Amino acid sequence: MVLASVKICTIDKKDEMTLPLIEETFRKAGIEIEIRSHYDTAYDGLFVGQKGLASIYVLKEDEEQSRAILRDLLGAG
Repeated sequence: MVLASVKICTIDKKDEMTLPLIEETFRKAGIEIEIRSHYDTAYDGLFVGQKGLASIYVLKEDEEQSRAILRDLLGAG
């Protein structure tokens, strides 16, 4: 059975230092998290400004709780 994941957030370069905190908080909450980097070594990160640094994906059933955690950590509405 393949579980569906959903993108809940794109992290900008300015929030790069929060990634370890995000990972640890989700782990403690028992939420599986996947961080997909947008950094392309061939272009030395040229598109990070357009695409963001990375996208965060979680399982569909954890979406609501994950968004609430991110609002608390990033202060985003």
